[in-house]
Amino acid sequence: VRRRPVATPEGTTVFREGDALVIRRRWYSRDVYRLLFFAAVWNGCVAFWNVSAIASGGPWGAALFFVLHDLAGLYLIYCIVLSFVNSTYVTVRGDAIAVESRPFRGCEAPASLDARRVVEIRCGWNARGGLGRVAGAYYGVRALDANGVETVIVGGLARAEEALFLEQELVNHLGLGAAAVAQCGKASMC
Repeated sequence: VRRRPVATPEGTTVFREGDALVIRRRWYSRDVYRLLFFAAVWNGCVAFWNVSAIASGGPWGAALFFVLHDLAGLYLIYCIVLSFVNSTYVTVRGDAIAVESRPFRGCEAPASLDARRVVEIRCGWNARGGLGRVAGAYYGVRALDANGVETVIVGGLARAEEALFLEQELVNHLGLGAAAVAQCGKASMC
């Protein structure tokens, strides 16, 4: 069963650099404004607690207690900055598939795999949530090699269309044939 072509998702561009295929996906989404609001409240509360602990002449242990909270607030700010400026680049050049985040590295190291060994590109999803309920899903694209080993190419995508589009472009460029599945399947890891 062939599926209809997936349109280029918002924030994604595809271009060629010689014989190489480059897919650029911006990290920005409107969801970042919720995180921005949360970070402002978090960092405001932590700053208030720090100033109160120091100004009251209380024990330094109380101020030191908030160091972890300070670090969490700084990490939130870092994630927000990344959301506004970073992009993930998936490049297929010659015999290599390379994945990297630019201009700043994300949480994962840049990845590269041998395109000659790839026999299938798969799209998948993982449920997210807590306390026994599913709040949504993250989508990803994985490569399967001739030995049956799966390698995550890109994970943590918010929309199935992003994963389906990436899968479609990689399958077409690598000449692996049309993907037979009509939707993202549940994955052990995305």
